[in-house]
Amino acid sequence: TPLMRVPLPIGLEKPAPPMDTYDGSTNPDDHIENIEVVLDYRGV
Repeated sequence: TPLMRVPLPIGLEKPAPPMDTYDGSTNPDDHIENIEVVLDYRGV
């Protein structure tokens, strides 16, 4: 299908290492900030 020929954006072409899930024991804002840093680093 045409969709299968569209290249993935840079940073998504390989599986990312698993990100920690939020367990409620830390500040949720810190958790979101960590996710944003990983996404920014990957250029997503």
